[in-house]
Amino acid sequence: MNLFRLQYDCLGEKKLTQLFPGWEENGKLVPGFYAAITGRHILEPADMVPLASGYPIVLIDKSSGDFHDFQEVYKHNFQQQSDTGLKMNLLQKYVFIPLDLFRSNVQNKGIKNKMDAWFAFLSMDDPDMIIQLITEYPEFKVMYQQAYEICRNVEALMGIFSEELRIMDRNTVKYMVDQMQEEIDSQKQKLEQKDNQLNNQKRQLKQKDILLSSKIQKIESLEQELRRLKENCK
Repeated sequence: MNLFRLQYDCLGEKKLTQLFPGWEENGKLVPGFYAAITGRHILEPADMVPLASGYPIVLIDKSSGDFHDFQEVYKHNFQQQSDTGLKMNLLQKYVFIPLDLFRSNVQNKGIKNKMDAWFAFLSMDDPDMIIQLITEYPEFKVMYQQAYEICRNVEALMGIFSEELRIMDRNTVKYMVDQMQEEIDSQKQKLEQKDNQLNNQKRQLKQKDILLSSKIQKIESLEQELRRLKENCK
């Protein structure tokens, strides 16, 4: 059972104001790709976690030299400030996390708190560090299990995006068909214009032929009259 798809169907595309931690069975989080076995299973959505607004978090895998001036600091908070000393609780604040500096520090000092645990989960794949992480913070074990199931079950992973891809493909095909139809209509219109031009030219040629025939007849008539006059003068 693809619980990611079920989550999307439940939440839709509304503006995100809360984080959805996943699904629970008997009060415990279950993997995103849930393997149902025989028997009755009741899955319930876990409590939503409020999302604090105004805190963009920037994760930097390879930081620039400016961050390296603070080798032992891997969390930098920035916020707007008035030039007059006026203090207001503005929403827009920034948190920059140079993950390369975090990895250098954690190798020597280890995981000290929950924040370090999250950074390790997001940026490290060393087996010893993963063992240390799930030993000190068992709740991350479920997340690693989900990631493992996703990597192992590529078909199920593709299923997450299959519907969106089908919609994109359908829209792409429709767009291409519309473009081709517009091109066909444009070519058809040009051909019709050329046909009209040819017909006009044919009509003009026909009119010229009629006029020319009329002049030829007139000339022949004049020549006959001229011959008649010459004969009378003899």
